[in-house]
Amino acid sequence: MRLQFLLICLVATSLEAKDCSLPDVLTNKRIILVIDLFYQPSNPKAGNLHELTLSKDKINDTNLSNKEASHGSYQYNRLNPTVAVLSYQLTLGKELTESKFVFACDSNRTGKYIYSQIQGSVKPNVRQNTGSYIITNIEKTAKKSQ
Repeated sequence: MRLQFLLICLVATSLEAKDCSLPDVLTNKRIILVIDLFYQPSNPKAGNLHELTLSKDKINDTNLSNKEASHGSYQYNRLNPTVAVLSYQLTLGKELTESKFVFACDSNRTGKYIYSQIQGSVKPNVRQNTGSYIITNIEKTAKKSQ
């Protein structure tokens, strides 16, 4: 966790001059996560794609590589315009996963993240990895008139 704090400090200070902004809230947002390709025991999902869909206080996480899905609740805190923290608790079957993402933007829709799992269904329980993200709005489908 000490490493995470140092990385947050470095990312936060290095991105101050960036011309990008993370959303104030994540309601009705979709985040596509690309997990870095470097496989190691602390990164067992290397190369996978995940889709996070967020409502006011609920989150759904779908692994697009194997269609595994989990759901739960989240808290989002934008620390400054370029850095934010997404903390969540997900359930997959009877397993609880507690994790955090630290997002740092490259543009208003894309950037890099640091993922930290505190407890989880994917072992090892405590692990970290990195990757890239894309944030989009969730499109609401219009009802077709008949």
